Amino acid sequence: MRDENFVIEVDGEIINCEMFLTFEKDNNNFIVYTDHVLDHEGEERLLASKYKLENGKVVLLGELTEDEYNIVDKEMEKLING
Repeated sequence: MRDENFVIEVDGEIINCEMFLTFEKDNNNFIVYTDHVLDHEGEERLLASKYKLENGKVVLLGELTEDEYNIVDKEMEKLING
């Protein structure tokens, strides 16, 4: 999936998000996405999580471990560097 919109709920607030990258590694599905919040440099921040699809909806599965962040970093490097 890429450039698809989805919503998440955080503390009762609905947040519109956009997928940037999804991939599977080690029997886990990972997603890199933006919630359109700007970082301190004025750029949209990218977030990463494990996820599952439930009834056609994206369900985020919480915080990533350091090893999982390293997996995401490697996939992003592949995408950026071709």
